Amino acid sequence: MSELYQIQCSIDILDDKIADWIIDDSDANANAITKKPPKPKIPRVPVEVISKKQKYYVPRAVSIGPYYFKDPTLQVVQKLKTVFTMKLLNHNKETLKMLYKKLGESHMVQELRDYYEEGSTTKYSNKDFTKMMLLDSCFILHFIKSLLKDEGLEELYDENPNLLWLVYHDLLLLQNQIPFKVLQEVMNLGDIDDLDQICKFIVTVEWLDLDMIDQSEAVRSAVQSAVQDLKLGITDNEPYHLLHLLHRTRAPQARDRRKTDYSTKSSTFPNVNQLVDVGVRFKPAADDNISLDKVEFSNRCLFLATVQLPSITLVKDDSTMLFWLNLIAYERWSVKNDAWVISYV
Repeated sequence: MSELYQIQCSIDILDDKIADWIIDDSDANANAITKKPPKPKIPRVPVEVISKKQKYYVPRAVSIGPYYFKDPTLQVVQKLKTVFTMKLLNHNKETLKMLYKKLGESHMVQELRDYYEEGSTTKYSNKDFTKMMLLDSCFILHFIKSLLKDEGLEELYDENPNLLWLVYHDLLLLQNQIPFKVLQEVMNLGDIDDLDQICKFIVTVEWLDLDMIDQSEAVRSAVQSAVQDLKLGITDNEPYHLLHLLHRTRAPQARDRRKTDYSTKSSTFPNVNQLVDVGVRFKPAADDNISLDKVEFSNRCLFLATVQLPSITLVKDDSTMLFWLNLIAYERWSVKNDAWVISYV
């Protein structure tokens, strides 16, 4: 009997357990190759995108979270974080220690780290990471409350009056976020009732003059109604961060969506020019609703149809572009969600 024949026989009569082991091992290797890591809730924007429109994605006044922490160009406001933190907490160091202890719990730290891209927070110790989360959250809460009350930001204004609006914009950059969970913990444990203020900040994010809200009863009523709706949504389903909360004002909430199958056999959809060519006309929606699901279609006659779309407010200081580009970035590179903004734009 030849040696080759003996080898062939030994392969044919392999023990079943060994065969199973070989198959299982092969499947594991295949899964390791094909399985992609889940998208983070607070991702980075690709470098090639930032290089073309840096001012819309990179903070210019304050770093929030780990991605731009210790950036030398952002240290002026960084030094004010401890000042704003103590003002928010009424200089109560016991509350400060309690918050640090809560946010510093090992399971909490790991949960917060998982919001960011894998490996992006490993250079920070648990102590440094917890301190970052605490100071950033207190800074955000104090800034929003003070901005809406038009008081309490003297230190920021004294440094440079332009910093106020730069910080305002920086708080809604995708790469410049902290988990909303941190804001909730600080408000709950610090006995700080600022959820209404946060919602008002988000609802009025594109307003040029916040004083206009108080000058008109109709506007004030509309804003208050939107704030309550947004607040209810937070209670039902906590957002990932402030930009996610802004996204909710543009996209319909899951509980409000009709059970409609939007799937289609076609992978393409006609663009505006093509629709116009076949008789479809576009016009702004009759009301001021900014949710992107408020699209209405009417067919007046056999050859003419009208689509009403929510309008977008354009301002000269690039605010609109910044907000919308970061909402698009959130839909493209964050965890899976419906692309309402991308579809509209």
